[in-house]
Amino acid sequence: MRYLFSLILVMFFFGVNAQKKDFYIPIYRDIIVVKDTGSCKLQVKVKIEKKVKPKNGVTYFWYANDKVHSTEAGFDGILLDGTYREFDKNENLTLQGEFIKGLKTGVWKKWYPNGKLKEEANWKDGKLKGRQLFYDEKGMVIQYYLHTEKQKKDLLEEWAKKEQQKQERLEKLLKKDAEREAAEKKKKETATEKQENKQEKKGDKKPKEIKEKKKLFDFKSWFKKDKDENLPSSKVNKTIPH
Repeated sequence: MRYLFSLILVMFFFGVNAQKKDFYIPIYRDIIVVKDTGSCKLQVKVKIEKKVKPKNGVTYFWYANDKVHSTEAGFDGILLDGTYREFDKNENLTLQGEFIKGLKTGVWKKWYPNGKLKEEANWKDGKLKGRQLFYDEKGMVIQYYLHTEKQKKDLLEEWAKKEQQKQERLEKLLKKDAEREAAEKKKKETATEKQENKQEKKGDKKPKEIKEKKKLFDFKSWFKKDKDENLPSSKVNKTIPH
């Protein structure tokens, strides 16, 4: 009797487990959608626990008629819920992110065809929140935004403005330094000029030395003198009348 009862219990246990396994319902359903530009793999919840009431100001992504649709503040199909991935015609991953009840959430990434990261953004409840970066094909950041509930900040533009302001301040300081150096140089030159003028004035007060003018050589006088010397004294001396 004991053995029979134990056998019944074992059969009942395995029967219940087999029943659970046969009637197990998965939470997510994987769907592949083929598009002109490639394909996308998405997930939807098989069973929706509560009815979703659409919110204004956010975009819902939903699946219907073998297509993914997106509408603002509403939907008319099965909301995407889970991992979402897009591929190009060469099966290169181009987009990846997560959905919760049709709304983007978490980190979303985009890639160039060469595999380089193109965009990285943070989402919460269907809205951008936090940082959003754009890269060129070389991996350099070309745009950097910070999203808050009230505004969107362009951080690169702010940094550029700050750098420009720093450069302008530096140029002003350099200009002031150059002006100060020029003023000091001019001041020194003026002082030197004044000193030289004083010394010149002191030199003017000393008695001037009288320079004798050099007499020019008079050929006529010399010739006449020489002629007179050669004449007889009787001819040279005039007769004095008595």
